[in-house]
Amino acid sequence: MIPNRLTFLELAKIAKAKGTLTDTLLRVYFMSMVRAKRREEAAIALAARERLFEN
Repeated sequence: MIPNRLTFLELAKIAKAKGTLTDTLLRVYFMSMVRAKRREEAAIALAARERLFEN
């Protein structure tokens, strides 16, 4: 399974191969990838915090 943030990289590669990758589309894919990475980091931090309060 491809991690969520790498999906946007794959979409950018596909658009580039087709010749439809514009600056705007590249920016959208990049920002989506950044948001996905932040969600992953938040989930990791939340899991660590929950583990801390289990004890």
